[in-house]
Amino acid sequence: MVENSSLASARDLIRATGERLTEPRARVLGALLEAGEARSHQEIERALGLPPVDRVTLYRVLEWLVDHGLAHRVPGSDRVWRFSIAGEGDSS
Repeated sequence: MVENSSLASARDLIRATGERLTEPRARVLGALLEAGEARSHQEIERALGLPPVDRVTLYRVLEWLVDHGLAHRVPGSDRVWRFSIAGEGDSS
């Protein structure tokens, strides 16, 4: 479950983009902020807790975060993409 302080920070970062703030975007970014390291889609899904975020929505939110410079997509040696907040890994 994402902590309130991470969720508040995530909301502020999303608002700063000038784009629409949605709860899935805030929760996913909040989970990345809490993680402090790159996480796979499945790890993020587990960290979100309840209520669950649909997998397709999660993929779309992660892509949106990357496209807006809030997250990086990091290729793993196991061929699994991992995501981290901007500044914590190489973007692709």
